[in-house]
Amino acid sequence: MKYLNSNSITSPAISIIVPVYNAEKFLKRCIESILTQTFTDFELIMINDCSKDNSWEILEEYAKKDLRIKLINLPENIRQGGARNRGLDIAQGEYICFIDSDDWVHHSLLETIYTKCLETKADFCGYNYVHISDVNRIKSGNKYSPKEAIGDDVKQDLEQDAWLSKIGNLNRKLALEEKERLIIHTAGICNNFFSRDIIEKQHLRFPEKMAYEDNYFVKLYCFYVETYAYIAEPFYYYFINEDSTTQVQDPEFIYDRLKIEEMKIRKYKELGLFEKYKSAIEIDFLILYYLNSIGLFYTKMTKPPVDKVKEMTKRLHELFPNVAHNKYFKTDLRFREKAKYWIARICPGFLKILYKLLNR
Repeated sequence: MKYLNSNSITSPAISIIVPVYNAEKFLKRCIESILTQTFTDFELIMINDCSKDNSWEILEEYAKKDLRIKLINLPENIRQGGARNRGLDIAQGEYICFIDSDDWVHHSLLETIYTKCLETKADFCGYNYVHISDVNRIKSGNKYSPKEAIGDDVKQDLEQDAWLSKIGNLNRKLALEEKERLIIHTAGICNNFFSRDIIEKQHLRFPEKMAYEDNYFVKLYCFYVETYAYIAEPFYYYFINEDSTTQVQDPEFIYDRLKIEEMKIRKYKELGLFEKYKSAIEIDFLILYYLNSIGLFYTKMTKPPVDKVKEMTKRLHELFPNVAHNKYFKTDLRFREKAKYWIARICPGFLKILYKLLNR
């Protein structure tokens, strides 16, 4: 494993961790958006996950010009979770944020979020994001409107944003129900600031060599949050790159999602969190293990595995036989999600027709 610019005299306020794999087309845009931040007290840790293109050469070029950049060159591919773990191993910042190498951020991201963290004493701070599918449609000056993003995703983000805004502006410790909603509605690794103190005290790391590793890390982190802050403006620009590892959906990739959710359940029980937060864990499992995975089967696969859906239905109700009576099922799930649940449970053969109608 090769390191570059690995020595640091003082600890920065923020550590930015960027896993890199075959990202030469987008890497400069990502790096430039970080190096031109209005807030400068940060370290940028970039981990080359055995790229086969010129990503490492690009990283070396930037590291020679800016000593805030620390590079790790991995000898084998361990996927995003493993790469992020290597970054966490050497991170020194008070707060941690993660950026994917084909995405970019607003020039005032670090200043705005770090200031919010200091003002609210938050150990977790979220912010909004937009999905971008065509960079040629983006206006200059880092200003975006819903026209520049994918309509359905923007709508979903806004609905999620409403819940997070409610609990993200309390300026006090979260009550039990507020923390449960944080567990349910927080999703994604790249639109949050994390406390490195919590990460290290709780020995939090990502599963390696698996997809959907962020679902494990983020949800587990939420259990240790005391004070949460949220900013509704979009500071993160998520590029829909069809060649990205997060867009490639072969069956094994989707099955990783199921494995991750089972890992979470085992970990919650091991840590004694399962019973106390069962209402939130139940809905989180319903969404991530069941509904979202079924959605991937029927939108990404030419022949969805109906037998697997039946198996998943059985597993869901083994763990949570009364999920439909959960208070958050009634209050926090959209009608569309409830409809998917009942159709998958009662008549899974109709799911193919349902998804054709939803995606017209």
